[in-house]
Amino acid sequence: MTKRLPPPPLRPWKKAFFSYSEEVSEEQKEKGNEVAKGLEKIYLTEGKKKNLETFERAKSHRVLRFFFWLLFFCAGATLVAWLGLLWLQPNAEIDNLGLEVKIEGPSSITLGEEQSFVVKYRNRTFQPISDAEVRLSWPADFQSTYTEPMPTETQSTAWKLGILAPAAEGQITVRGIFLGALGAKSAFQAIVIYHPSGQTRPKESLATQSLEYGASMLDGQILLPLKTVAGDQVPFTFELVNHGNQDLAGLIARYEFPIGFIPTASTGTTLLPTANTQEWEQVLSNLVPGATSTGGVTGAFVSGSAGDAIFKVRVGKLRGTEFLTLYSSEAILPVLAGDLSLRMVANGSDTDRTMQPGDSLRIAIAYKNVSPEPISGIVVTLGVDSLLNNVSTTGTTLVNWDGLEDATHGATTTNHRIQTVQYDKTVVPDFEMLAPGEEGTIELTLPSLGATSGTKEAMIVLNLSGSIEKVGKDKVKRILHASPIHARFRTDADVKSSARYFTEEGAPLGTGPLPPVAGKSTVYRIEWSLEKNLHNLESIEVSATLPVNAAWTGQILTDAGEISYEEETRIVRWKLNRMPEDIGTLSANFDVSLTPADLDIGRFARLLGETKLTATDASVSEPVIRAKPALSTDLKDDASAEGKGVVRKP
Repeated sequence: MTKRLPPPPLRPWKKAFFSYSEEVSEEQKEKGNEVAKGLEKIYLTEGKKKNLETFERAKSHRVLRFFFWLLFFCAGATLVAWLGLLWLQPNAEIDNLGLEVKIEGPSSITLGEEQSFVVKYRNRTFQPISDAEVRLSWPADFQSTYTEPMPTETQSTAWKLGILAPAAEGQITVRGIFLGALGAKSAFQAIVIYHPSGQTRPKESLATQSLEYGASMLDGQILLPLKTVAGDQVPFTFELVNHGNQDLAGLIARYEFPIGFIPTASTGTTLLPTANTQEWEQVLSNLVPGATSTGGVTGAFVSGSAGDAIFKVRVGKLRGTEFLTLYSSEAILPVLAGDLSLRMVANGSDTDRTMQPGDSLRIAIAYKNVSPEPISGIVVTLGVDSLLNNVSTTGTTLVNWDGLEDATHGATTTNHRIQTVQYDKTVVPDFEMLAPGEEGTIELTLPSLGATSGTKEAMIVLNLSGSIEKVGKDKVKRILHASPIHARFRTDADVKSSARYFTEEGAPLGTGPLPPVAGKSTVYRIEWSLEKNLHNLESIEVSATLPVNAAWTGQILTDAGEISYEEETRIVRWKLNRMPEDIGTLSANFDVSLTPADLDIGRFARLLGETKLTATDASVSEPVIRAKPALSTDLKDDASAEGKGVVRKP
């Protein structure tokens, strides 16, 4: 027996609400039925009636309820998992810092005292990381004395850590001494590089410790007289104390003297000029804690010096060619005007200069009594020193004393290392008694000689000094000096240009008729030669222009550099980047084909224009310019072609 289904529940609205008149179309009736079905889906669920007056929404479908329960369950499970992880690792922090690095150490640095830094690293992830590496970067003036552990790459100060487990940590200890200028700022940095788990791209972390050089374990003082007079000997003393707790060795004192002060003797170790000639250098003795090291010099101010003179001192260490300062100080010395003013000028300048080897030095010596009293017993001496390769030589090495021009007729000495010309009252009557304000000038010309082969540096040093027996009625025996002048030789580089048809042995180099014939081509060999004894040359170029009746053959031969020819300008160029100090000669040869014109008949034809040399003297940073006259078919350097240069008729 078939069971009948219960009738659907009554709709909670009046049927008349959706009644239609006969005039309404079937389409409108259909839309009304669709609206009714939609309302049933919203408000009728599981056959239960809902009161439309309350507009209560029907319960959600059971599938949706299951989905929401599943979502809530997963969220709860995740929360429980995180709580359990925190319970298992109570010290872990939930973040994404990866491999953390920190630097522990002082930020205020005491120069010369050993400082300690600890670099700490830690894996702050919950997974292992691989290829971990720590690299330290410290200031250039930091000298490391201890590291623990030792770096795996000493040149780059790197530590390869490899694989680090979760929460793994470690540290690197570095100790050392800072050398630098007080007040300077720098930084100590640590960089870690690593690969997170499951990632191929490396990550980095950086830690920086700012540093300020605020103090030094060294202290010192400069000792000078209360005042001085130009010409008087000045004792300059420097004392240095080690207030630290460590031994200091290898310290160097660098003195910067005021303009016009000339050191004559040193206290302690030898005093030497630095490479830049702006300072003088003295090696100090080793300093144990609490010890004092003393150094210094004795010197005098040149004639004409006056006013406040500043003496400066720097103490430090050398690292290669770099000087690292640990301590610096300065002091002021008042200088009073002297009695006799001496001034020297060479080739129009009273300062150091350069000169061409073989040129003359035109020297003027000016003297004046600047005191309120007469000066007597004056003797003025000009000393001339020849330096080859920075070593003082004997005799007349760079000076041609036979060519000396001296209208005053001073007494000369040439048999000593330093040659001299001396003037006293026998040749300068003013020197017997020079009245206040009285002045005069002595002039002389001193020819120089060229540098010989094997010479790398050449210099003439002029030193002018004067002595006084009495100022007024007082005997003083004072010695004065003028500022010395260093006349450094420029390079003696020159270019030689010649044309040949035959070699020195008589073998032919050229082709075609000789003597040349109008309308016919003759090939000549052009030879350029660079020769020098002094200095490096840079950016070298030798050039000349071909005349219209000469043609470029393309045949070239050179020891170095490149030869090129420009068709439009007709210029031949020989270029070299440099000619080193130890290279004395370089040559370049090329062939030129000359076809004389009828106008050249009966005379020498032009073969090559003026040869020009341009370069830079690298040692003195000055340009070099030379020129040689044009070449013709008169082959003066070719003995075999003598008398065969005049162009003939065809």
